[in-house]
Amino acid sequence: MSAISCNLTVLQQETVAPDIRRLTVQWQDPRHEPHAGQFYMLRAWAADATPILSRPISVNDFDNQTGALTFLYQLKGEGTHKIAALQPGQTLTVTGPCGNGFDAAALAAELEKAKAQCDEYLDLAQRKQAEFANYRRRTEGIRQEAYDDGRR
Repeated sequence: MSAISCNLTVLQQETVAPDIRRLTVQWQDPRHEPHAGQFYMLRAWAADATPILSRPISVNDFDNQTGALTFLYQLKGEGTHKIAALQPGQTLTVTGPCGNGFDAAALAAELEKAKAQCDEYLDLAQRKQAEFANYRRRTEGIRQEAYDDGRR
């Protein structure tokens, strides 16, 4: 899927920690919905202003019901400080989604399947361990009987 560039409206800007911000914008294009593992190029300044490059910020959350797209970022330099200065109702230029995303629901299902298989292997290993302990006790008894018979 190719990335698109558009101006999005800021819905919310939150301070999570002293240097961490959560930015929520209104995504408008249902054909280009973001997926886990993707990122966007964010720009809150004019194309001819500094810094020259947009800031790549990964997707933190996306609500496909409301279209709320959330980014979590750290204040590091001039670009992220300009993004942090945005107020609700203002716009910023966003290019994306970029990168190869993945289907989180499919991965969760795969994880559950792997956990079930792991539980099955654990059960099998515990059964084999118990069988071996019983075998060892049995053979120890037989060995002891043979030893005792040999001493008589």
